[in-house]
Amino acid sequence: MTRILSTSVLILNFVLFLVSCKDSNLQKDGNDQITIESKNLNVDQSKKAAENIAGIYTSSTKAGDACNFSIEISESAGTYKYILKSTQEDKEGILLLENSDSEGEQNILLEGLKYDSYEGDKSSKNTPSIEMSGVSALLKDNSITIQNTGNSMNSFTIFKDCDAKYIELKKQ
Repeated sequence: MTRILSTSVLILNFVLFLVSCKDSNLQKDGNDQITIESKNLNVDQSKKAAENIAGIYTSSTKAGDACNFSIEISESAGTYKYILKSTQEDKEGILLLENSDSEGEQNILLEGLKYDSYEGDKSSKNTPSIEMSGVSALLKDNSITIQNTGNSMNSFTIFKDCDAKYIELKKQ
């Protein structure tokens, strides 16, 4: 009985494998090598995305204000770079893109940009103060939003000279 059951399970798995391969985008060429057929990747779409992201984003504050920021994003060979300018200093690095759960939004990470202070999860009494780098932001509708400060549960400050909780930069 056990042998019949295990044989049935093996046959069922094989049939499911064949059915799943039927709809797959894998194809064999004449040399018995498997190649992947790209149905949805379009080079023009990636260029369009780069053109939409690349540009200069500025905050809507007055010159000299501590929260006066601009981020210049450029793209070269599929790599995004940023230059962040503030009243205190200029910083530059690599910008990484991630898809968001919400349509029309992208999560971005400004690599190498360090938090001014990070105390971590305050609910744990043994959380040491550590140095955080890589600032997350949200890109939506030609604007970038950076959460500058945390809360009592997750205490951090990215730019201590700016007291705004959120910094919004709009594309020029």
